[in-house]
Amino acid sequence: GKLKHIDGRKAFDVFCEDMQMVLGTQKTTLSQFYIYNHENESNIEEEEETPSLNFFQKSLELFCCRKRSENIKTDSSEYTNSIPMYNTVFDFILEILKSRNHPLRVTELNISVNGQDQLETLLKHVKSTELKYLFINNDNYATVKNELNLDTLKNFGNLNDLLVFDFLITSSLESLSHIPTIKGKFKKITATEILARKETHFKSVPLSESWVCCYTIKYDEFPDEYRLFELFGTPFEHFFDETTWKFNIPESMRKLVVSLRTAWSVEFSMSCI
Repeated sequence: GKLKHIDGRKAFDVFCEDMQMVLGTQKTTLSQFYIYNHENESNIEEEEETPSLNFFQKSLELFCCRKRSENIKTDSSEYTNSIPMYNTVFDFILEILKSRNHPLRVTELNISVNGQDQLETLLKHVKSTELKYLFINNDNYATVKNELNLDTLKNFGNLNDLLVFDFLITSSLESLSHIPTIKGKFKKITATEILARKETHFKSVPLSESWVCCYTIKYDEFPDEYRLFELFGTPFEHFFDETTWKFNIPESMRKLVVSLRTAWSVEFSMSCI
């Protein structure tokens, strides 16, 4: 449906009406659905005596009420920054999804969550076979370093790309082996898991066909990092803190490149040489 263009009304109210109208009756698959907050508390100017209109409310003003950015008027709000307002909107959308008789059908989901409960509650109302791209951002990044268990994604068998920002992933990399492309920071990884991920790119969707053609798996702990040299053999390049292997991909002119940055990350990418 079309979004309402009503001057003189609060953007939040207009937004909620539009979401109820669109999500309350939607049955076909959405190509994209964003529930995303670009501002965290580190963006807030503490020195300001009068807080400016928060970023999330600005977005609602521009999108729902069709106000031009150069002429936008600061409306009064009980929210001095985006985070509380965003959480209110998130909760409202959850209530809509809970009231539906069928799960949300969406291909790409881009969300900001404040932790485990918000993520799991939302995913319960998303059709697992439809979701192919999932992007998760930490809404409380500035003040809270959250951990996130992603075992629930075992049920999302068609997920191609997973990007997680500003969370520490406690799930094992092995438990997410059905997802071809993963970008995020893990609490712990093992050499066997990295080997399995290499094999994933040989057997399933080639990295060259993924939405993300290069991705990095960061980690806090990699206790058997030395075993990569046993499992992968002689590296293509080896420097003080970085080692690179290149592997021929069957029936392809391309090579899979795996780069280990000691005590930091493992990167997967494609190369033509």
